Amino acid sequence: MSATCIFCKIAKREIPSHVVHDDEDSFAFMDIRPIRPGHVLVIPKLHIDHFSDLPDAATTKVLMVAQRLAKKLRADPKLPRVGLLVGGFAVPHAHLHVVPMHDGHDLTSQNYAKVADGKVTYDIANISPAAPESLAEIAKRLRS
Repeated sequence: MSATCIFCKIAKREIPSHVVHDDEDSFAFMDIRPIRPGHVLVIPKLHIDHFSDLPDAATTKVLMVAQRLAKKLRADPKLPRVGLLVGGFAVPHAHLHVVPMHDGHDLTSQNYAKVADGKVTYDIANISPAAPESLAEIAKRLRS
């Protein structure tokens, strides 16, 4: 783990988060600026910037945790889809977004991605922070 990486600090519990999963190799927590309620980040505890550079075992573990969480989210009959997204622009630590989807544009939310001067930029400032109570409630359900 990196001493300066925010995700490493979250996984070491140096920074508070709403934890959904924690084991020797992986960690999952509620995104505080969710695209949709229930948006979870799954990370390997191994500090590697690019998801494509992860060892196979770490990739498998992250995907298995994400799949388990997606199944739990889909238990809500009002939720038609759960999307998985690897971006990596915001934090230089491999991570997988698990995003409840109510329409096809949820993974390309205009609140998150913008096109300006022919370039796509990402900015979480337009996504409102979730209420801690909401994060705690969803995290509790996903941990069960």
